[in-house]
Amino acid sequence: MQELIESLTQEQLVNIIILLEDDKKLEAVRYITENTPLDEVQALQVIEEIVREHDIVMKTESTGPRFSDDADDIDLVTPPLEIPTHPSLSTPTETEIIAQQLRENVPTRKIEKKIWMIAVVAVLLLILLWIIS
Repeated sequence: MQELIESLTQEQLVNIIILLEDDKKLEAVRYITENTPLDEVQALQVIEEIVREHDIVMKTESTGPRFSDDADDIDLVTPPLEIPTHPSLSTPTETEIIAQQLRENVPTRKIEKKIWMIAVVAVLLLILLWIIS
């Protein structure tokens, strides 16, 4: 057990102790699993050892609250990741619906084709008039 604690750096150990003092045992387990090569079971063992050593020191020094008072509250199962939903990604807004309806109602390609066709006919008529006169 002591080898697991000794495998932690001083900074990691301080961060874990700070989390434990704030009654954030689940966060301490997550911190250990994310920042060290230890898994959840080993992380729980490290926390139990830190709590045990802390309680021994606290018994000799004071009669304040102990880490182990709520040691049974730790869940080993890591909660699933929550995928945030963004309202504008899931449902179209009123503006998007109106823009889509306008695109469907105004067939710009057909209008452009008609304009080009009229222009071509007008140029051909001008050429015919020029040839005739």
